[in-house]
Amino acid sequence: MLKKYIQENERYRLTKRGKMLGTLFIVGTPIGNLEDLSFRAKKILSTVEYVVCEDTRHTGKLLSYYDIKTKTLSHHKFNERASLNVILDILYSGKDVALVSDAGMPGICDPGALLITEARKQGIKTETVPGPTAVTTAISLSGLQSSGFIFIGFLPEKEKARAKVLMEFKNASLPVVLYCAPHDLDKVAKLLIDMYGNREVIVTKELTKMFESVYEGKISELEINRKGEFVIIVLPEEKIITDNDIIEKLSQAMEGGMKRSEAVSNVAKMLEVPKNKVYDISTQMK
Repeated sequence: MLKKYIQENERYRLTKRGKMLGTLFIVGTPIGNLEDLSFRAKKILSTVEYVVCEDTRHTGKLLSYYDIKTKTLSHHKFNERASLNVILDILYSGKDVALVSDAGMPGICDPGALLITEARKQGIKTETVPGPTAVTTAISLSGLQSSGFIFIGFLPEKEKARAKVLMEFKNASLPVVLYCAPHDLDKVAKLLIDMYGNREVIVTKELTKMFESVYEGKISELEINRKGEFVIIVLPEEKIITDNDIIEKLSQAMEGGMKRSEAVSNVAKMLEVPKNKVYDISTQMK
């Protein structure tokens, strides 16, 4: 009978000592507008034993807004390891815990990854309650028609480390997305110009708040109010592919033994140009 009950109820998990474990809920919270909390997130935050958060005062405002009385525990980058065992003990005792960050999804440029990984290692069930994140919100607001993007998050504090990170993606064919605090905007903009050149960027700030804004243009030309948190989307360097570039690559491919159709497909993919354009040029070659 007990075996059947365990099979039917996925939340009924046992430790080696036969005690029921709690569940760690990873809960996304609003990045600005408090009304962006989902119905499911509100339900979870109201019913768990503890809400584990970066700043109890910050999360307290969200809980108060929704009249949620759940107790809070502090878990931030300065006490992450010290508070880890306390939270695991609560979960071992069979009580459910919700992990939140100050804004957005825990573990994305916020504490939480260590707790999530360790809980899973210990056989504790982890369940996600997805919510907004600044990176995807900014991408959708930008209107970019891209097949993907490269997310860096916040750059390291030291300039040498920053330069190393940016250099890795200098020649990327996808937009590069990074977070930036207001006090750091001028330094980051200068570094981007020094390393990437004066590229086109899309900058968003105050996402989901009253003064949500989007700026577009060259890095050096942006005049932005320095209040608020920023998401900077650096567009790829525009590459000009000439007909001669296509002819050269087609010649190399076919001289290497490829059939015309195969060479056309490979060159179109390599140079990121329309396949029909490459085909038209191939028919004019001797």
